Amino acid sequence: MKFFPISINSQGKKIKIIGAGKAALIKTKTLLRGDFLIDIVSKNFLDEFYKLRDENQDRLRLIKEEVNENYDNFFCDFLIIATKDKNLNAYLRKKAKFLKIPTLDTADVLDSDFFLNKICKKNDLVFSLSTGGKAPSLAKYLAEDFCKYIEKKDYEKIDLLIKLRSELKKRGDKNIKELMKKAIVLDKSQIQRYIEGLHEDKNWNEIK
Repeated sequence: MKFFPISINSQGKKIKIIGAGKAALIKTKTLLRGDFLIDIVSKNFLDEFYKLRDENQDRLRLIKEEVNENYDNFFCDFLIIATKDKNLNAYLRKKAKFLKIPTLDTADVLDSDFFLNKICKKNDLVFSLSTGGKAPSLAKYLAEDFCKYIEKKDYEKIDLLIKLRSELKKRGDKNIKELMKKAIVLDKSQIQRYIEGLHEDKNWNEIK
């Protein structure tokens, strides 16, 4: 598997996007779901970028600047290249590689260091889906279908299970895995009673 799915801490990480067309807009909307600090550099911007900036003034900056092969401001943790100039893209990619900055070239995903998966998020659960960069439109379609599926799940119970695991961890229980397996088949009221019982130092058998 060339592109390994992984989650990163986005808080405080700086992403620079060079280009401000449709591809850059799609990436920006995805990145705003995290906590990234985003700089977008371009001579011209689609109108929707200004709306996004106004809604996210603490995290999104629009830098009006023409980028050419003399560009040397690569101060960022991640770089996304989204211009229509293939020669410029190649230069930016080569420079970023020399500086060891992970790069996504929207025109050449398979030769990039990373790409952005389609995301489905509900409460504390996050699911991501991709086709390895080979068919982004298919990934979008499948993600939409999957999001509809997970909407049907009982998230009150899922939230209780997450809370239960947190409480077990606080207590220092060594058999959390086995206890969670038992809890999954219980109904919500039973899980709630178990959580309440933990604060009274009751064991599993006493509560069940």
